[in-house]
Amino acid sequence: MEHLNDQKCDVCFVQETFLKEADSVKIQEIKSYGWEILSNPRKHRGGGGIAFLYRPEITLKVNEKVTKYKTFQVMEALLQSETETDSIRFVNIYRPPYTKKARYTECMFLEEFESYLDDLSTKTGIPLLMGDFNIHMERPNDLYPMKLVRLLQDYDLYQIMPIVPTHEQGGTIDLILSTENLRSRMGPVSVTKKEKKYRLRLCVDTTA
Repeated sequence: MEHLNDQKCDVCFVQETFLKEADSVKIQEIKSYGWEILSNPRKHRGGGGIAFLYRPEITLKVNEKVTKYKTFQVMEALLQSETETDSIRFVNIYRPPYTKKARYTECMFLEEFESYLDDLSTKTGIPLLMGDFNIHMERPNDLYPMKLVRLLQDYDLYQIMPIVPTHEQGGTIDLILSTENLRSRMGPVSVTKKEKKYRLRLCVDTTA
């Protein structure tokens, strides 16, 4: 939490929170540091979980009706502006890797992700998607990175994350996706590592 304060962060997208619905003590501890939290724990299985942390002076309108998917977790929150066209729709995504217990392939994920993007395209607010996709974008000639890029192009979205390691075993698997309009309002992305965890920092002009 001190790291977020040091970086003067306003909104934080967190994946693999490992929080459960009953973790009220942990949530109160987060709030004691001066943060609000919207948490989406992974039900029926351990691990996972995603959340937005944000400053109390920021108002986020969470979408409680996001479709549930088998291959990835997703949550949305709208940062409202004076006009709907300038509002930003934050999208937090966590796609767990393939395991014996969760046999969801990249192909299955991309099918569901296309369905999600189709739904997202009907909603207000400029989309800003961030999260752990577990697809290795540092391998642009591999099948699934190419398919993801083509899918994003179909929805006028761009992969903004620089091709740098975001995992202790290497690979660019944490991504930032948005429109050309919002990309022009972003500063450079920085990546730091602490205690085996990688943190991505991005500044966005929300006043346009």
